[in-house]
Amino acid sequence: MVTGDEGSEIYLEHRKDESGIRVRGHFIPFMKEGQELDVIVCVRKGWNPLEARRVIVPGSQTGQCDRCGQDILIAPSTQELMKDYPNVPTRCVDCVKKQLEEEDGARKS
Repeated sequence: MVTGDEGSEIYLEHRKDESGIRVRGHFIPFMKEGQELDVIVCVRKGWNPLEARRVIVPGSQTGQCDRCGQDILIAPSTQELMKDYPNVPTRCVDCVKKQLEEEDGARKS
């Protein structure tokens, strides 16, 4: 089952045994109990068309992607997560997509 617009770049997807988000064609499952967090994903600043009208999550702050340095928006819930996982990189959606593509390519070689 899909929640949201399948034509958009990011939407929720619910499968039989797992749920997650689909980002530009890549499925990213939500964490399950016992799994380790390896990256925190945020949208880059300017990605949301409503942002120009200041429609963002109240309390969001600007940070930088650990990989490309692009400005990203960090919601308050993500700020709390970052406190719990200070050594986990924070990346923009584009960098996570590139990382997934690189990993896919390495597995196919």
